[in-house]
Amino acid sequence: MANPRNDIKKLPHSPARKAPPSEDNILRLIVAATPGDERDILIACLHTLGRIDEMLRLRWEDVNFDGNLPPPSG
Repeated sequence: MANPRNDIKKLPHSPARKAPPSEDNILRLIVAATPGDERDILIACLHTLGRIDEMLRLRWEDVNFDGNLPPPSG
């Protein structure tokens, strides 16, 4: 039994690649951000290279000022 889908040609596809923002654009974004939480989260993303969704999921228990060790689980 032949698969009818085999006769359909695939459309050309080239994956789009996001260009990283320039240093100038990052600094402009931080300066334009509202002082306080908005600016703080952008600076945290910049220093940790974290994604915004990762930053928004952080809890205070995840922060460790004593060293590079992960917080204790449990």
